[in-house]
Amino acid sequence: MGLEALIRLGRKNIVVQSDSQLLVRQLNGEYRVKDEKLKELFQRAVSLLRQFDSYRIVHVRREFNKLADRMANRGIDEAVKSNMRAKVDQAIALRAPA
Repeated sequence: MGLEALIRLGRKNIVVQSDSQLLVRQLNGEYRVKDEKLKELFQRAVSLLRQFDSYRIVHVRREFNKLADRMANRGIDEAVKSNMRAKVDQAIALRAPA
């Protein structure tokens, strides 16, 4: 998560921008998280946010968030590729003669 990287970098005060109005409102306590699968991620994000001295979560309209969207998609693609590579390597290792 980006929050983890900011913690490692020693940041104390942050502004988180998201083009997901639902996410922003959930993290700001205006809406509750209903989806059971997302509750764990939400709790993790809240736990990380509490490690900062201060933070703001703000909504940014999607048309103003294109660079961040591209970067997030690139990160997701790289994680998926890395995960697939790890699974292939594991399968190869299991099939290799001892």
